[in-house]
Amino acid sequence: MEKSLAENLATSAVRVQRKIRSVMSRTAETEIDKNKIPRHVGIIPDGNRRYSRIARLSYRVAYNIGYENLRSIMKELLRMGVRYLSVYAMSLDNCVKRSSEELATLHELIIRGVNELARDEDVEKNDIRVIFFGDLSLLPERIQGKVRELEEMTASRKGGILGVALCYSVLREIDMDKEGCERPISYRVMPPIDLVIRTGGQRRLSDFFPVNARYAELYFTEKPWPAFGIDDLYSAVKWYQSVPRNFGR
Repeated sequence: MEKSLAENLATSAVRVQRKIRSVMSRTAETEIDKNKIPRHVGIIPDGNRRYSRIARLSYRVAYNIGYENLRSIMKELLRMGVRYLSVYAMSLDNCVKRSSEELATLHELIIRGVNELARDEDVEKNDIRVIFFGDLSLLPERIQGKVRELEEMTASRKGGILGVALCYSVLREIDMDKEGCERPISYRVMPPIDLVIRTGGQRRLSDFFPVNARYAELYFTEKPWPAFGIDDLYSAVKWYQSVPRNFGR
């Protein structure tokens, strides 16, 4: 589906703003402790639809801007030294309750994301394995095939893991585990999450890897995901480094 001229201009403007904020973030980078970088960061990229209303864009364009922002944030986290990243792409409820039009947009982005991860130089250079967690049977077969191909292509990598939640519910995952499902199980594969970042104003995990996140520090921001920049990422990490971590002691 082709974008309108207005949508293209809006997307280009966001990219320019993001580049400017990326340059500004280099000052913020000097303010964090490189020896206290979280090993595992979780991201709940919420607020795409709210952003579309605020910016007067279609939700399709807002989702695309959010996707490009996710790639930018992922690359910055790798550069920072984070080696485990969990992303809440779609919950199980998203997969069964969103409209067919919205799901079509999300499915397009999943395919785009899988294709771009397969040839991403930073992901390859850092030897990052990609794993998808959730009930993938709820997705179209063409997506399931793409997902399996990417997982197989990166299966031998040892530098870290990018874990993507697709049609994810922890109760469904526990059932899959009990049933002896051959799919990877998040709490058996991924280390504990150190920092969860949730954008969009909601202050809850919403079933985001609750086993892995049981001792995670939770950073909430009102900013919708497409407006969350690299400077905001460094603010979140700086906040994380200021929090005493007791792990129940």
